[in-house]
Amino acid sequence: MKYFKQFILEASESQEHTSADTSLKQVSSGIKYAVKNGLIKPNSLNVDHGGGRFDLGKDHVESSVEGSKMHVHDPFNRSDEHNENVRRKCHGKSDYVGMHNVLNVIKEPEHRESALREMGKFMKPGGVAHVTVYEGDRTGNARMSKANKGRGSSWQNHLPTKDYVSEIKKVFPEETHDVIHKGINIIIKSKE
Repeated sequence: MKYFKQFILEASESQEHTSADTSLKQVSSGIKYAVKNGLIKPNSLNVDHGGGRFDLGKDHVESSVEGSKMHVHDPFNRSDEHNENVRRKCHGKSDYVGMHNVLNVIKEPEHRESALREMGKFMKPGGVAHVTVYEGDRTGNARMSKANKGRGSSWQNHLPTKDYVSEIKKVFPEETHDVIHKGINIIIKSKE
């Protein structure tokens, strides 16, 4: 059995663009949507998977939804110790797991699948996952968006949100999950 650190090391070695430098100092539109539309419930345990190096989304959730706790998990922007602590506290226990603006910066389909599978590990039975992507110019003309300046190069798929639905359904099949596509939001509900 591989330890998570081995998995991440292999992923970072085989992933052409880590996109670590795409972490922006802002509250993602996905987190704002989740709060506004009640995807994040009072007194809940939540994870922002691939949430970057800043805590603005965490702070927004915890100050907006009474009693909620948001943990940020990001293998490229948080320490191994931090990520291990989040996994220990949240794997299989999270009411809500968000993954915002992550799939669009991963070039390789197999690494997108791995990110989705890791997101699924956080969900508790009956939990909700929520995926948003930055669509870019929506042409599908994928390309490097930033050269490597010490934190790895960055990638952008430039795909519309609907193009990720089949990949998500591969990981979250309809026998066990409802996958609902609404605009730029893909909401995954675990069937109990």
